[in-house]
Amino acid sequence: MKRILALILIAALPVSGRNIDLSTVPGRDTIQLSIYNAEDLTLVRETRQVTFKQGANPLQFSWANTLIDPTSVEIRFPRAEDRLELLDTT
Repeated sequence: MKRILALILIAALPVSGRNIDLSTVPGRDTIQLSIYNAEDLTLVRETRQVTFKQGANPLQFSWANTLIDPTSVEIRFPRAEDRLELLDTT
């Protein structure tokens, strides 16, 4: 009984949404794969359209079961290079 009461109390606690941003992953416009079996390497080129709001817009990309060399990631803003600045790619 104590366990059920504790779960109810925890569920009733107010949730603070200050640090939570809801976002959706934009669909891929295009995707191109180049697989190099001899080097155990795959080059992935994706194109996505992302809408940005005023100010800083953190983005996070990940792919399941994949080792990504962070120095190989390149992000471009082809239609807004003069208005957008990439601050960090860690």
